[in-house]
Amino acid sequence: MRRITDDTGIFQHTKFGVPDRSKGYTTDDNARALIAAVLLYSSKKDPVTLALIHTYISFIHHAQNTDGNFRNFMDYNRTFVEDSGSEDCQGRTVVLSGQFGWNDIGSWDALGAIFPPDKSGNIIKANHMGLDTRNSIIYGNGRLITTIGVDGFIIADTGDALLICPKDKAQSVKDIVELLKENGMTEYI
Repeated sequence: MRRITDDTGIFQHTKFGVPDRSKGYTTDDNARALIAAVLLYSSKKDPVTLALIHTYISFIHHAQNTDGNFRNFMDYNRTFVEDSGSEDCQGRTVVLSGQFGWNDIGSWDALGAIFPPDKSGNIIKANHMGLDTRNSIIYGNGRLITTIGVDGFIIADTGDALLICPKDKAQSVKDIVELLKENGMTEYI
């Protein structure tokens, strides 16, 4: 794939493995290459494949029209030669291939399946510094969160709102959401 891809995308045709520049590129071939590169990267994790993924995504992004449809054929001079691609082109660009498990989050504790707890039982996805902090879930978006003597709490800082509650009261968040609605504070939902 590396040999038939340049900084624009994967070439549409080759002659004995050498890119045929006269045929240019297509969005549907870059979509196929993206799927192959993602599958390869999921098993090898090498930076060269990651760079190919970025190239293919960039091509597809550039091929999209403002109405959401995709152009398909691009000549070697980097000019699309049509306003809209075929149905095959449209379909290939919306196919998502992936191998991933499913976890219906549904509760704060389910985060432990995605983010393993540390040695103190904390699930931390934040800029956090703590002393004597155990069995807690701490989530933030950049601002430092510090804790002292916290056990069994959820602390979630989203930038415009801060939630602090015991883990066994997590289901009451829906009641807070209702209060926010009743008080016209829907911007925090």
